[in-house]
Amino acid sequence: MAIGEQNNMRILIALGIIGLFGIITFALAAATLGTLNKRLDDVNQKLDGIQQR
Repeated sequence: MAIGEQNNMRILIALGIIGLFGIITFALAAATLGTLNKRLDDVNQKLDGIQQR
């Protein structure tokens, strides 16, 4: 392999790792927002139940 090909391979691997961390970060953010949304819906339902009494 030529030196240029080795550098290109290293850049490709680095971009792949960065992309993988980006995907993981996006998935964790989506899971967190989903959990928060569910909890807020539960709180809203409880408040609606209290108001109707």
